[in-house]
Amino acid sequence: MIYEEDIETNGDSIIQPFKYDLRVGMEYKQRANAYPKIGKYITPRKYLTIKGDSIQIGGKQQKPTLLNLWFVGCRGCVEEMPALNRIQEKYGDRVNFISLCSSTKSGMKLFFSKKKFTFNHIANADAIVKELGSRPYPENIFIDKTGTIKYIEGGLPPAHKKDLDKVIVYFEHILDQMLETDS
Repeated sequence: MIYEEDIETNGDSIIQPFKYDLRVGMEYKQRANAYPKIGKYITPRKYLTIKGDSIQIGGKQQKPTLLNLWFVGCRGCVEEMPALNRIQEKYGDRVNFISLCSSTKSGMKLFFSKKKFTFNHIANADAIVKELGSRPYPENIFIDKTGTIKYIEGGLPPAHKKDLDKVIVYFEHILDQMLETDS
């Protein structure tokens, strides 16, 4: 049953939160389209990239941040990398691009000898991902300059370049909004 207080209107759209079950391995998790993480403040912490550079996630930043959550064996994660590289190429000087990978540093370096992914990379990131409350991969988390999660998007759709271009435009729209708001 739908109650009026559960419905949000936005121009010509009706937005209604819903829940669904998601199977992860042999375990079912209840998920909701209204991510409770949106609006969450990320406490600032420093991490080392696979190149040995110190990088901060969360807290006050000079630029907004796009976090990409992935792992080496994730097909959808790998398929979205060319599109994410294009976005990073366009916004690299105005947005922090960080990938959080559950794989090891050596596994990632081997992977990058075959595939290009231009973000700053943090290996063995399971603890960070757990703290963020994320589960499915790939996932893209947009954090504003104050350290607050503003948007969360699943992976970019694979294969169809035309559709991929539309999603790139959508991600660019999100980044443009964040840059405009943060100015």
